[in-house]
Amino acid sequence: MIKPKLLIVDDERANLRLLERLFTKDYECFTAASGAEAIQLLEKHDFAIIITDQRMPGMCGTELLKQTSELRPHIARILLTGYTDVQALSEAINGGLVDMYLTKPWNNDDLQQRVTKALDQYRNNKKHHALKDENERLQQKLGEMKSGFANALSELFRYEDEYLHEHAFRVQQYATKLATAMELSDEDREDIALAASIHDIGSSQHENGQSANSGLQTHNERLGRILAMIPGMKNSADIIRFYCENFDGSGYPHKLSGDQIPLASKILRVADEYDHLTQPRDKSTSIDDFKALESLRIRTISDFDPRVVSALELLLANEMAVAKIA
Repeated sequence: MIKPKLLIVDDERANLRLLERLFTKDYECFTAASGAEAIQLLEKHDFAIIITDQRMPGMCGTELLKQTSELRPHIARILLTGYTDVQALSEAINGGLVDMYLTKPWNNDDLQQRVTKALDQYRNNKKHHALKDENERLQQKLGEMKSGFANALSELFRYEDEYLHEHAFRVQQYATKLATAMELSDEDREDIALAASIHDIGSSQHENGQSANSGLQTHNERLGRILAMIPGMKNSADIIRFYCENFDGSGYPHKLSGDQIPLASKILRVADEYDHLTQPRDKSTSIDDFKALESLRIRTISDFDPRVVSALELLLANEMAVAKIA
């Protein structure tokens, strides 16, 4: 059976020998007479436990444990300290650097019990981090699947309607920038980017003015339900389902208003409307940025969240300023 590795650090050789004899039966013991020597060992070995004295020349125990937590985050950390080291001990505990501590001189039985508990803690730490790593890998795979699915749909969309495909790409750019400006989380930005890239799929037949509202409503609901069936797509599905809600509650499908409407949906709505105004299918009806913003301002409170429109104004102003400098 492989013994767990234990690192003992103390500048007094007598203490090193005493502790090594105490634990050598159950642990593979390594000793270091300084913090610097301990760091060298930590870089080479995956220790389960470290026991270190606080007062040592060159590098004190708490400073060593700080570096240890960065090098070996799973390791269980035990600090041996004198009665006069109360301040250092308090700071180490509050900073999460110390898992257990004993005052010197220590009791061997007590120390052995602490080390046994520390070994259990190390194993639990390993399990926790392994689960965390596995979850991160699964989340990455899910993200790749979502992105791949969206890209495939987007390419199919290109054959259905070239204009709406290009429109969706521009809306995705606007919506992602707005989401960043409004400090949405990374996950929310990914969801809104995915929703923007496919929100118009299958809607070509409904582009006939106000009379098409019922058709668009059915389209949004249907597309939202379909996307919600796909693992990891529910958030994007909800963004699409609710992006035609009006800020004053007069939109569809559920007559939501104000903060009842997801912020991501409100962002998608403004980005979508802005692009339709500045780059419509019929080029003869296009208007410039200033007129488009004025149109959006007029319809704030009724259709759009004023915060999103203001964020778009600031975003465009910044881009124009950068363009002038360039």
